[in-house]
Amino acid sequence: MTRRFTFGLGGAWLRAIIIGLIYFVAASATIMSTRFGGGVAFIWVATAILLAELSLSSPKRWVRPLLTCGIASFIATSVFGFGLWAAGPLAVFNLTEAVIGAALLRRLNHRRGPLASLHDVVSFVVAAGIVAPAISGLGGASIAAVLGLDYWSNWASWVAGHALGTVAFAPIVGAVMRSDTHKFVIGAKRRTIIQNGTMLVLIFVTDVAVFWHNSHPLLFLPILVVMMATIWRGQFGAGVSIVMLALVGGFFTVAGAGSTAQTTEAIASATVFFQFYLAVTVLTVLPVAADLTRRKLLHEKLLASEARYRLVTENSSDLILNLDPDGTILYASQSIAELGDYSARDLVGMRGSDLVLKEDRHDTNAIFVEALSHPDQTFTSEFRGVGRDGTTIWFEMRCRGVVDDDGSISGVVSSIRDIADRKVLEDQLTHEASTDFLTGLPNRRAFMGQLETLSNDLSAGNRGCVAIVDLDHFKSVNDRHGHLVGDEILQSFSRCASSVLRGADVIARIGGEEFGLIFYGASIEQATAICERLRSQIEGMRFHGASDDVPIRLTISAGVAELKHGRLIGDVLAGADAALYRAKAAGRNRLALAA
Repeated sequence: MTRRFTFGLGGAWLRAIIIGLIYFVAASATIMSTRFGGGVAFIWVATAILLAELSLSSPKRWVRPLLTCGIASFIATSVFGFGLWAAGPLAVFNLTEAVIGAALLRRLNHRRGPLASLHDVVSFVVAAGIVAPAISGLGGASIAAVLGLDYWSNWASWVAGHALGTVAFAPIVGAVMRSDTHKFVIGAKRRTIIQNGTMLVLIFVTDVAVFWHNSHPLLFLPILVVMMATIWRGQFGAGVSIVMLALVGGFFTVAGAGSTAQTTEAIASATVFFQFYLAVTVLTVLPVAADLTRRKLLHEKLLASEARYRLVTENSSDLILNLDPDGTILYASQSIAELGDYSARDLVGMRGSDLVLKEDRHDTNAIFVEALSHPDQTFTSEFRGVGRDGTTIWFEMRCRGVVDDDGSISGVVSSIRDIADRKVLEDQLTHEASTDFLTGLPNRRAFMGQLETLSNDLSAGNRGCVAIVDLDHFKSVNDRHGHLVGDEILQSFSRCASSVLRGADVIARIGGEEFGLIFYGASIEQATAICERLRSQIEGMRFHGASDDVPIRLTISAGVAELKHGRLIGDVLAGADAALYRAKAAGRNRLALAA
């Protein structure tokens, strides 16, 4: 937020009175020194003071400075100008010019700060240096016309003088009012004060030497000094050097001395030439000063951004990598020591893909290419990283392309986080979601997934079978011996079935006492033989209840179906289920094949 300079005094009215006094001094000085032939002033500085004040204020605060500056204009014109009869209209025209300029600057979104871009300069010159004086000049020239002077020549003089005074002086007046000069004067270090003082002396001596000297045209030297001051001290240097050039050059030109006086014998013509010279200098310097200010602001933002960036990266557990478009690491944060037992220095110059497990590089490379192609988006990927000792760790990577000032892709910035604990939790949750908690076998969801996998493999010429197994009369076991015994029997059955099946086969608990079996690569005969072996072993086993010594005899029934290419899984399971119920209807403790 812009801090407005209050000259060390408080109160809106006191500020307005001080502005009015400065306005009076500027108006009186220019009227007395730059009116030739009884016409309008050839340079007008007063509007720059009022315009700077209005530009830094909201419109609701314009009344006080407009009133005090209006009174100042009235008095200056009455005493030193056209007289009392013209003082009122000219005061209105001068105030209108400032109001139009300030209003246009607000309309053009001109910032309440220094000219920091070409847009700011163009907006300022058009609003305050062309449109506003051109409109007010219509009224100002009419005053001269009443005295019998040429209307259009005085209109041109009004526009040129007011435009030049406003464009040359308003930036430096605005800087003083914004207190931008604080760091150059009040808050400056001793070395800076000496440098600024040396700059002012150099500017003054050069201007005096050029405009006092009559033998050789040296008007290029002040421009050189103004450019040096601009490059050295930015907009402050530009404003001070232009104001000093206007004061010194204007004084000697009006006095009939210096290089400008050599161009013509008439003071008025020399003043017109000096106006042109000063205007060219101002329009040359202002864009340079604006661009330097823009670069300075960008540099300050960059320093602040880099400080925040380093604060985050150096105190974050996440790894931050900057990579060029070829994937070479340009920067690595210190947290790499915790993530991969590397040092940040070791990583610089390496290829980012060298930190990724070979099997995962395709995915991370694809994300990297996407980030380069779409720098306005953030991409996320998970991969296994390789530590210095060869251990693998799961990471999550978020990356985004980096664009330079020209809009070209200069690289990618990546944020990498250790997600090993999360992966363990995910695996645990996945296992729990697909596992029967009582038997430790896969549940119905996992069974259907395995069946889907086998069904898809059939298109490659593989084969397989599925069986549905049910424990006979298991409800009576629960009713007589209790659910605790029933749970133990289910667990015993699960262990027995797992020992009978082949290594590639799958057994899952898909219901209360119902189990599903998948036989990978087995024919219907092989599947039937395995199921028969399981039935036989269960029939020979004896289980003991909790309250008596009478052994519990258990049998199973099963329905077996063959998986065939093109046949729906639902139809296969329906066939196996129908076969199971046929086996039960036939007396249980037997197998049946699906039709």
